[in-house]
Amino acid sequence: MASIGLSVNFGHLSLRCVSPEAARAGAAFSAGGLVGKMVEVMPQSMNETELLTPRLRLTALSRGDAFAIADALGNFAVSCWLARVPWPYRLEDAYAFLSQAELATLAGDVRIFAIRAEGEPALIGLVGLQGLREEPEIGYWLAEPHWGKGYASEAVAAVLDHTFSQLGFASVRSGVFLGNDPSLRIQKKLGFEIVGKSLRVCDARGGAQPHIDTRLKVANFRHAMMRKKADAAVEG
Repeated sequence: MASIGLSVNFGHLSLRCVSPEAARAGAAFSAGGLVGKMVEVMPQSMNETELLTPRLRLTALSRGDAFAIADALGNFAVSCWLARVPWPYRLEDAYAFLSQAELATLAGDVRIFAIRAEGEPALIGLVGLQGLREEPEIGYWLAEPHWGKGYASEAVAAVLDHTFSQLGFASVRSGVFLGNDPSLRIQKKLGFEIVGKSLRVCDARGGAQPHIDTRLKVANFRHAMMRKKADAAVEG
């Protein structure tokens, strides 16, 4: 998660929506874990895009996702690596987040994907893009029971491919909280470079925490994906 991290998770970033309530709504995404392979992009409508990977569907959010969001972010092991997620996290925070995310999506400020395992309707995480009017920032989180399966890498790589190929951006920002070494390693494998340091607020840990800022250029991402494909061919 982009400022989420543990042995198999990665750093996190926060989604900046359109009002102070958005922060209380838990608008946050982690930005690490970007190693999956995007297989298919399926435009649905002006405001909805579904991405398919070998094992996942990345879909629009629904009000029915509130319980899964609250359950995942009510876990300190997840929220302790997330920026600007309320703590403790409550069901009302999830509903508020969904409302704010809908408004921000309609305004063209963000694009948010629910991560769902193929054949399963339940949300297991989120990937989000914010700052679509400038240089976007990518982040995500994944519920703890689904760590260690490569889902985060697969999902975020698909969104990165969509960002560069379909949305036409030339670069993406991200980052990890200091100490989130697994996330940073994953980002480097995807071509991210460290560009600075900052402070990001983590409510679960009681305030501002040191953060490593990263940036990915489209050429570096393409090179990383080609290298990954070549490595897979050698192993196969």
